[in-house]
Amino acid sequence: MVRALCGEVLYSAIRGNAGRARAERVLLRARPIAAALDDPYSSALVQCGESFIALQAGQWRRALELFDATRRALRDRCTGVAWELDNCHYFHLSCLFHMGRIREL
Repeated sequence: MVRALCGEVLYSAIRGNAGRARAERVLLRARPIAAALDDPYSSALVQCGESFIALQAGQWRRALELFDATRRALRDRCTGVAWELDNCHYFHLSCLFHMGRIREL
């Protein structure tokens, strides 16, 4: 259920500010389910959803910080998450680009 809800968060958030309210509502539904499961992967998915909402809203610094935290959680607490880590890394780089941090990029 958490995975499905977080997928919906991404699809809603990709619309930018037009989809942000829906993405945040869906994320609010996913968060307590992930907390009740006490599962690192589910928690990381929720955090990734929050990161993506910030990215799509143009909140580059916040998104960068959230994607970094999500990558650490996935790397340190989960296994078999190469795809998720790759996506977090890609969006981390996207944040750097949008912030004009080309040297770091």
